[in-house]
Amino acid sequence: GAQTKRIIMASKFNVSEMKGIMAFNGFMGSKSYVEGYQFSSADTDMFAKFTGCPDAKKAPHAYRWYVHIAAISGVRGLSSGGAAAPAAPAKADKKKDKKADKKKADKKPAKKD
Repeated sequence: GAQTKRIIMASKFNVSEMKGIMAFNGFMGSKSYVEGYQFSSADTDMFAKFTGCPDAKKAPHAYRWYVHIAAISGVRGLSSGGAAAPAAPAKADKKKDKKADKKKADKKPAKKD
């Protein structure tokens, strides 16, 4: 049935090897999710096979999907900054970034006991 087809489709990528990550990267080129148009167990199953976050430069589609699924799944501990991390901001933007960071910090609600 559909369940078996999904498992075979997702499992054809051996993402413990770079070759498999690159194949998965190509597969995800025009997709947001492993199956269909919304998050499903196919994404969770595939995510579990990764030993780490794919390289953003070598496998941008796999990286985008991985970071997205991690966010949906509530996975913490990925490099903070997400997709912005690989691109270093221009010197002119550094002041702006610091102000934005301060604003973000100020917006955090104080814990009330």
